[in-house]
Amino acid sequence: MPDNKETKKKRRGSSARIDLILVITVTALVFIGSLLLDILAVVEIPRFPDASIHPVQLIPAFSVLVLGLAWYSLRRMHDLTAQTFTREEIEAELLEKERRLQSILDAVPDFVYEHALDGTLLFINQSTRRVLGWRQEHLGKIRVQDLMDEESREKAATIFEEIARTRRMKALNERPVFKLRKYLGDLVTVEANGVLLTHGLGEKPTVLTVARDITERMAVEAELQATQHQQKALLDGIPDMAWLKDLKSRFIAVNRPFAEASGYSMKFLQGKTDLDIWPRNLAESYILDDEEVIMTGHPKRSEDPMIKADGSHAWIETIRVPIMDADGRVIGTSGVGRDITERKFAEQELIRYQDQLRQLASELTLAEERERRSIAVELHDQIGQMLAVSKIRMGNLHKQLKESEHEEQAQEILEMIDQIITDVRTLTFELSSLVLYQGGLGAAIRELCNKTLAPYGIDFNTDDSEYAKVISQDAQIILYQVTRELLHNVLKHARASKVTIKLASSDKAITLSVKDNGVGVDPKIIQKHLRGRGNLGLFSIKERIGLLGGDFNIESEPGQGMLAMAVIPIR
Repeated sequence: MPDNKETKKKRRGSSARIDLILVITVTALVFIGSLLLDILAVVEIPRFPDASIHPVQLIPAFSVLVLGLAWYSLRRMHDLTAQTFTREEIEAELLEKERRLQSILDAVPDFVYEHALDGTLLFINQSTRRVLGWRQEHLGKIRVQDLMDEESREKAATIFEEIARTRRMKALNERPVFKLRKYLGDLVTVEANGVLLTHGLGEKPTVLTVARDITERMAVEAELQATQHQQKALLDGIPDMAWLKDLKSRFIAVNRPFAEASGYSMKFLQGKTDLDIWPRNLAESYILDDEEVIMTGHPKRSEDPMIKADGSHAWIETIRVPIMDADGRVIGTSGVGRDITERKFAEQELIRYQDQLRQLASELTLAEERERRSIAVELHDQIGQMLAVSKIRMGNLHKQLKESEHEEQAQEILEMIDQIITDVRTLTFELSSLVLYQGGLGAAIRELCNKTLAPYGIDFNTDDSEYAKVISQDAQIILYQVTRELLHNVLKHARASKVTIKLASSDKAITLSVKDNGVGVDPKIIQKHLRGRGNLGLFSIKERIGLLGGDFNIESEPGQGMLAMAVIPIR
């Protein structure tokens, strides 16, 4: 701390005066000594009786003695003056430090007060006076514990007695909490921290206490505890697994079903993450879902696998929801998980039954096609040949009966045989395409177009230049049936004037596309039909292609025609 200017000035003036007196005194003594020596030099002074030393010889020693005494006296005066001014400086410095300490303590927002070991107030800062209403006139008259409620008073008395007995502050794991009474009677909850102050010899130690107002914090904590109790009651009321997490995916609270599934207690799970509970691959998946909800601020529904504490595998339908604060910021997530293991197994069983049903339907379709082919071959090879022979013989008979009364009947029979032959050929084609087995899929599709589209004046174009016969006969049968079904749809609904059919193959798949320039249809209606809600023909096509491991799609817009495409992998 810098010296007081006035004190420094006085100190410098006093030192200068003492130094000046010292110089003048020494000079005077030297002058007097020299003068005495000169006088004695011309005056005869007898020796002392029986003395070997002449009195003149004692003058230098006497002069040195006087000079030394003068020097010592002056230096002593100098040191005393310096000590006097040094003490004044120290006292002034202490006063300045005390003033500054008072200013610092008054600037502290916490309550700062000093009291004796019996609790008598000795000092209070500005915050204590302003907030609590304690007054300077209280100092030395009332005790701190007199300004507390009953519970805090007993706690403080115990602490003060311990300090008075041991003359030291006992280390506490937690800062004690007291309730101090304001001047008007209201109570303020504070968290106190004290230090023992030792003073000069013979003076009793005092305690300096810094108390922080935690009334609002305690109210917030109480409200938080009430909210947590409500959350716990809400979670415990949910029969499914339920939990709350913070932004780092740490569990804040879980309910009993969740704890039972994880095999840990609800208390243990608080503060843990999924990595502490579940296998790593599952835990990382759960955390990624949490991060997605936090990032987007939107709920997410998922079906997740789970391995329970007993080692059993389960499926959980999970709904994760973001938790928002008053400003709309995400501060955590909540989740509810329902065990859907039985439903999942039932769905898997249903899918298995559906696969079996599709397989059975495919087998029935192929069996039906084989039976159709057998009947068609029988009609073509047996009945067709018999009708052809009958027509030849009836023609010969018609020539023999010419210009007879039976000629007209013979002509009618001949025409009936021609009609039967035509009908048998049509029936044979409708039952099964013999060309499919003899000439292949490309030739069978061209025949199908000639039989189906040409009679209605619809122009068509077939392209199988990029097709190589690399699939099984069963797959060719299904593609032929698909083509026939699609062409019937064109005739019934498309009102098209042109149809293009392309058949192509690659190393991996066979592609069949049927495109028309008809009226088209709304894509939503198409998707509805493909799901089996409406036209079962398209649904049947999709199922048959699916049995071969393929895919079937339709692209269409109103007024823009339709493109149907089937893709079958080559196995």
